[in-house]
Amino acid sequence: MDLTIGSLPVLSVIAGGISIGERSLSIGGAENAVIVGQAFREDNRISVDFTDPNVERIVAELRLFEALEERDHAMAGTLRVIGQGAYALTCVGP
Repeated sequence: MDLTIGSLPVLSVIAGGISIGERSLSIGGAENAVIVGQAFREDNRISVDFTDPNVERIVAELRLFEALEERDHAMAGTLRVIGQGAYALTCVGP
């Protein structure tokens, strides 16, 4: 899972991609494209639902939780890909 989030006062998902074995989904991709159906940031939680390009069904759900203390930052969560599986995530990067 790759996710690029903008630095606006509201949550703005700029880019993203999901790869599981042979299957891959990406925002704006020509094949297996998904879009952000909704995205929320509240307190220490980020929730993003990815849908098909016609916004007819949810394809994947991302749920992240973060902890900040002094200069330390940790983020982890789950990714559920409908019809595929559920996965634990540990985030790397700012």
